[in-house]
Amino acid sequence: MSTRVPCQKCGASILSATAERTGGLCMPCAQPNRRDLEKLLAQPSTVLSLHEYFTLIRDLPLPTSEQRRNFVEYVSTAHSWYKHLPHYLPGEPFYFYLDRFSAWSLVALEDGSYEIAEREEQGFHYSDIPTSEYRTRFGFLNYSCAAGTAVFPLNHEAMVIPRDKVVEIVREDGVPCCLPQPILEAGRVEITSVVFPTNWDPRVGRRTEPPRKPHWPSESGGQVTLDKILKRSAELQSPERIREADEREARAFELSKGLPPKERIALWKRARLDPILSDLIEPERMRQKAEMVKAIDRVCMLIHEAGSSAPDSPR
Repeated sequence: MSTRVPCQKCGASILSATAERTGGLCMPCAQPNRRDLEKLLAQPSTVLSLHEYFTLIRDLPLPTSEQRRNFVEYVSTAHSWYKHLPHYLPGEPFYFYLDRFSAWSLVALEDGSYEIAEREEQGFHYSDIPTSEYRTRFGFLNYSCAAGTAVFPLNHEAMVIPRDKVVEIVREDGVPCCLPQPILEAGRVEITSVVFPTNWDPRVGRRTEPPRKPHWPSESGGQVTLDKILKRSAELQSPERIREADEREARAFELSKGLPPKERIALWKRARLDPILSDLIEPERMRQKAEMVKAIDRVCMLIHEAGSSAPDSPR
């Protein structure tokens, strides 16, 4: 029989399993008020000057080349972008920058306010990795986009908030701030749904009308390649191709037995990919990833130049 204990805040009777998961609180006490959080995130932000931004990150090390590449791979799969991003260029703007508090979580306090704290364990969403692991893999890199939703790890629960209400950066005192325009311009790149490793299909995901003449960059094959992609995407909906995909996934399932969960899921996802379609899309996927790296490089160059010109700079 399940045992029950009183909530440490309001005294309500709750399951002991719930108390263990929430630190002794009932769900209403553990879950912060959504409207309060949305109000906090949507409040007018102070716009940092370039000098204020450089001062905020003055002692942060620039990411290494490996960390920049790692971060691009992380961002490419951080969410199911094929559901949220436009299928054709121009895509959705992504912004890359350095953030002292990247990979930190919001923590709700008893007085209804919030503070930020390092994430000590895996969060609710698969992309919410612990802060220490994040630092090792990506340094202090962060990104922002307005597409889709953001999952906020709050205490022991999670809350989904539209991304256009996410504050991009906070100061050391917790005040939300907008990034200076030069950083936004340097770190901007337009990304489409092809960046996510899946069988790209313009009929799936974000429901927007395509442009009259969809654009596919010439360096990724141009219109000829796009025509082949659209033709192959249609072919994959046939019963024969669906059966082939099911068989590949079944074989992957057998091969994955005994593997860690992350490796097992990755193997299943790769098995669903159609090799012909993947080969056609890969040049554009790699082009967009290269553009993300260039955006990070531009931001880092601005920061490096600012640090080099400062008389007491540690850089």
